[in-house]
Amino acid sequence: MSSNEKDAKSLIVKKNMDFERIIHAAFFIVFLVLIILQTAIFFPSINFPVIGKDSLIGVPIGKEEYLYNEGAIVLTLLDFESYPVLKVLVNGEEKAAFLGRTVNINVKDGDVVEMDGSKTNANTSFAVTSISPDIDRKYLGKTFIVGREVMKIFKVRLTS
Repeated sequence: MSSNEKDAKSLIVKKNMDFERIIHAAFFIVFLVLIILQTAIFFPSINFPVIGKDSLIGVPIGKEEYLYNEGAIVLTLLDFESYPVLKVLVNGEEKAAFLGRTVNINVKDGDVVEMDGSKTNANTSFAVTSISPDIDRKYLGKTFIVGREVMKIFKVRLTS
């Protein structure tokens, strides 16, 4: 190899090494800037002029009612004046118990209404006595008998 070829090769290697150093330095600088920005966001006591703190603070949603329509259902005991061990479940969560003869529950579209009679001593009958106008009317007036079980009553369908 002649000295010109060696010089050309070393010049190419040097340019590649310079390019790698520039890339490494740029990566390191960007990484440090990201760490500094994340720290400034995480600690509100740091007053960092680049970040407008008011733009980061939002308004939390107060209630879920704003996101969808709700309906109401009234269930009435037929056998007893009250029966606290009989629970009304909506989507598997206890929403009410029959502390009186009737129970009012609010439901959304797609909710599954169930009765938990697992702690009762006898079969108990109840009826759907009232439904808000936006709920499918086919269950209005329907009577159910629940024993010592969790019984699915229906899945709520709201009409718009």
